[in-house]
Amino acid sequence: MENYFNRTEKNLIFLFGRTDFLEKTDAIADIEKHKVYLDDHQKNELNNIGSLYDFDNIIIADSHLNSIYALNADTAFLKQFTRTKADSLKELNKDFVYYDASIYDHVGHPVLLYIIPLHSQKDPLHPGGFIVIKEHFSKFQRILYERTGMGTTGESYLVASDKRMRSVSRFFPDSLPLNIHVNSEAVQNVFKEEGRHILQDYRNIKVLSAYRKLNFDLPWAIISEIDYQEAVKPINQLKNYIIAITVVLIIVILIVTYFISNAISNPILYLKDIIMSLSKGVIPGFSIKSKGNDEIAQITEATRQLVEGTKRTTEFAHQTGAGNFEATFTTLSDKDTLGLALLSMRDKIKMLQEREVRLVREKASALLEGQENERKRFVRELHDGIGQLLTVVKLRLDAMEAKDKEKQEEKQEVLDLVNNTIGEVRRISYNVMPSVLVDFGLEAGLRGLCDNVKKYSRLNIEFTYIKETDKPLNFEVSVPVFRIVQEGLNNIIKHAKATDVFLDVMEQDDYLYLKLKDNGIGFDKADVIKKGGFGLTSMNERAKLLNGELHIESIQGEGTITELEIPINRD
Repeated sequence: MENYFNRTEKNLIFLFGRTDFLEKTDAIADIEKHKVYLDDHQKNELNNIGSLYDFDNIIIADSHLNSIYALNADTAFLKQFTRTKADSLKELNKDFVYYDASIYDHVGHPVLLYIIPLHSQKDPLHPGGFIVIKEHFSKFQRILYERTGMGTTGESYLVASDKRMRSVSRFFPDSLPLNIHVNSEAVQNVFKEEGRHILQDYRNIKVLSAYRKLNFDLPWAIISEIDYQEAVKPINQLKNYIIAITVVLIIVILIVTYFISNAISNPILYLKDIIMSLSKGVIPGFSIKSKGNDEIAQITEATRQLVEGTKRTTEFAHQTGAGNFEATFTTLSDKDTLGLALLSMRDKIKMLQEREVRLVREKASALLEGQENERKRFVRELHDGIGQLLTVVKLRLDAMEAKDKEKQEEKQEVLDLVNNTIGEVRRISYNVMPSVLVDFGLEAGLRGLCDNVKKYSRLNIEFTYIKETDKPLNFEVSVPVFRIVQEGLNNIIKHAKATDVFLDVMEQDDYLYLKLKDNGIGFDKADVIKKGGFGLTSMNERAKLLNGELHIESIQGEGTITELEIPINRD
């Protein structure tokens, strides 16, 4: 009911507050001097509002509440209303007024008016006219007739402060509301406070009554009542139902208790067998299933998680024992002692293995470093010892004079032999430790190696070196890479029966890639490794020392491809 009044008030203030209505206000205020006319559009507007909201009448009146325009001729009540209320309405400083004009209806029907003052620009403090809207009481009656939960004797009705009804009585439908005088205890209290009580209604019948004053500017209250006997009838029926249900429940509980005791004991015995197996170190091989969400099911689920966790722990231990230190493992909780111990053991074993690998690499690196140092010493001795002696022999032979032709030929043969010996010493010296590698770096060393191989073999070698950085390559990297290429070329010369070789190198700031390809007969890699091929082993060891990867792919009859990828740290 209150929602309807509030919604109607907001809508009407909005509709009649528009400019096309307000612009008539000054003319209405000055009605004695000007004749006010409503155009067809405004009349249609009023008709539409009346139809939309189902109002009984809409009247535009001047400041003395004289009718200027009305939707219908039912304005007699306004004449009675004018004589008593026109002056008092002028003094009201409100945008919307509710007024109970029931006493001015000559028949005795309830009359509710909505009055909207129209303020003129000439006198903004006092209204220059009024819009008077007569409400259809049938709408209130429809709201009150919604008797959900009120039974056959319940009703809701409106009563004013004059203790007369403003809605049709359910029990006296032929009587006019204003002719029904309500002097019950509910009406005596409702305009003081709201309440809910058992009392006598206006028929002098015992009822359950709930009442409160409506929350808007009318001295009206709404009272809802139902006969006491009808109200307590469901309670008495419910009492009887409860007694019958209680008896049935006791019987059902006794039966259910018997089955529940069996349903509880069987899962507990089942869990006991599983836990006994776990206590002996035996992991159940069957799947543990839990049903429901009760405590037994939760214990079963916890046991299942324990078994699954034990399985994962066992599998993780097997993986760790097999050397798979990258296997993932999730502990049962932050306080899983066994799981945390296994993770700690895995980390320690992994650390020990890494330390062992590092020591092996350090030993291999030291061994290779010793080899390189020995080669440097050997090259120096060749150069300083045998090389110089051969040079002296050549110089002495050049200084000797042969007396006849035969001696001259012998001298020349010896000189050729000495020159060949010097060349062989130089070749051996280059293979052992090329000076160009030491002096000019990897690119020059590999180029010299390719030239030297082409000179002493029938191989056609195409060498490409792409350098995408200006930073020099460390000698500790250049030497192992050179040895890997040198070993690969030696293998091609000895075993591949190739005619063409392609060597491609790409050097970047942090990365070096090398590819050595031939068109030889290829080989079975597994067979070579099985026979303990020292060359491949040496190449792999040198690649590992550089934290690189060496890939050799060989197809018999199609040749061999050797690829080397190593990271470079130039710090």
